[in-house]
Amino acid sequence: MALFVGCYNVGSFWVRYWTNPTVISLDRDYHLWNTTFPSLTVCFQKRLNEQARDELVARVDPELAPRYAEFLDTLLESDIENVGRLAEFDEFEGVDLREILNEVTDRPSAIITMEGDLQGTLVRSLTEMGICYTFNTAIARYLTIDTFTGDEKLFEVSVFNGEASATISNCTSNANFYPEYYSYGLCLLECKFYLFLKHCDCIPYFYQISGKST
Repeated sequence: MALFVGCYNVGSFWVRYWTNPTVISLDRDYHLWNTTFPSLTVCFQKRLNEQARDELVARVDPELAPRYAEFLDTLLESDIENVGRLAEFDEFEGVDLREILNEVTDRPSAIITMEGDLQGTLVRSLTEMGICYTFNTAIARYLTIDTFTGDEKLFEVSVFNGEASATISNCTSNANFYPEYYSYGLCLLECKFYLFLKHCDCIPYFYQISGKST
């Protein structure tokens, strides 16, 4: 019996790890019952605002326009590993890179929803991975490429509430079946769909994916 219970507990923890891989535990003393909700940084694959990019390209000499468009794409995709590629565009040396990024990157429309119907927004931040979006960070003033107002309030949670979570909505992911929403669970589910399609060219009816079920 003890062996069975032990195997069951280990299996439960293993399943929980694969379905919810991020767990943060906090040790608090009896003086402090509230703590700041952990900060979040996400880096979307699509960060370019095509309309803003086209308007920016239209301002330069038409002969330089194709080269300038290539420069903008390289700038937007650059990070700590390939930032050296910008040296290839020495004809644009001296331009304000932060100002350009401010113009051509999308403003985040994603909404962070926490328990108790609390909602927050993402702030555009300049990181070593390029333009990313942060939530609930005390150092936003040092990272953001937007004008920092100082009005952002940090969300707190109480140790009496047990587990606390936040959900990102109203954002676009690279998932084909759930393009308007991202979660780790949906990402795993999409992998299952591709396995189904690979082996039987179908998706079981109970997933309610229109046009794919049998």
